[in-house]
Amino acid sequence: MSWATLIEGAFRLKTDNKKIQNRILKDAEQLFECKVKYDKLLDTYFVDDLSWASHRSKEKIDKFIKKYRKYLAEFSMDLYFLTAPDESWNISNT
Repeated sequence: MSWATLIEGAFRLKTDNKKIQNRILKDAEQLFECKVKYDKLLDTYFVDDLSWASHRSKEKIDKFIKKYRKYLAEFSMDLYFLTAPDESWNISNT
């Protein structure tokens, strides 16, 4: 099943092992269903994406954190499910 989601956040890694970094980034891009952007100055990876048909879930993100917790220096992510509008207007002048 898919649903509309917005995800945004950032994480930092505490390993210098390129093989592990590449595996984490590959899994992150698959999980978040978007490109993970790296800011060299901040040494931080950023995620921000709006998807109308995503498969992201709290359970999948929890699993990712559990798997890579020892390699994460920081992890901050927000997942929003866009299931219903906060406000809605419908006008017909016919």
